[in-house]
Amino acid sequence: MQRTDNCDSLPQEEPAQGRVPDSLKLLRWPERFEAAAAYMAALPDRERYSREELLAEPLLLSREGALSIYYAPHNELAAPDARLIIAGLTPGWRQMEISLRAMRACLAAGAPPAEACRQARREARFAGPMRTDLLGMLGRLGLPEALDAALGRHDDWSLLDHPLVHTTSVLPCPVFRDGANYSGHQPPLRRSPLLWQTAMGHLEDELSRLKRPALLLPLGKAAEDAASELVRRGLLPEERLLRGFPHPSGANGHRFVQFERAYPELKAKLDRFFAHESGGPA
Repeated sequence: MQRTDNCDSLPQEEPAQGRVPDSLKLLRWPERFEAAAAYMAALPDRERYSREELLAEPLLLSREGALSIYYAPHNELAAPDARLIIAGLTPGWRQMEISLRAMRACLAAGAPPAEACRQARREARFAGPMRTDLLGMLGRLGLPEALDAALGRHDDWSLLDHPLVHTTSVLPCPVFRDGANYSGHQPPLRRSPLLWQTAMGHLEDELSRLKRPALLLPLGKAAEDAASELVRRGLLPEERLLRGFPHPSGANGHRFVQFERAYPELKAKLDRFFAHESGGPA
């Protein structure tokens, strides 16, 4: 698989006059993407954008009381071939800013929309120190070896770029409460009709696009609560829900203790699932 580390060297593409580029068909929300792309193109090129520039009306999707949802592009793409879906709760401000900036740079370099979203995801997902902690925990579970065995070969993949791994969020676009990152509390996810409907709709969409069964790994209690509803509704077998994995953010001071507590069950479920790869579906 050809990998692109940035969009600087991509050739320019001129879509036919009046025709929507075919690559827009790969996106979940093409109209949202086009509106955000037009807004970002009108902004100056910056090393970093401010909250005033991005928490702005053209990027606002929904509002419910103190809660607001803004657009970011890095959860636009599905992954039908995934065997593991890693689901955080929602992108935060840092992830939003990085992803929109990456999208803008890629489009300015001539990248098609899907590649701009792909690069935005690479740069923004689990940005900061929590990426290191997340990768360390996944390594402890033996995930790199299990994925390579399922794929039938070993390539020098970054784990989050592995073709059988898909990263997403329960709430796919950034959510803020009074301008601060939404943490899954105040209100709890289930108590907000807007957030609960958004979460369930997105998770069900993720599952519906899969070609084969996949494990779902929610990060933290709020994300796990939403994933548990899929089990309750009969949309996901309990055996494919990896429970107890902590949110890897540094704000979660108990993340390593929580991981050690959940490790035996996580490891057992993961091993059972991938053991079926050579003998039939899980």
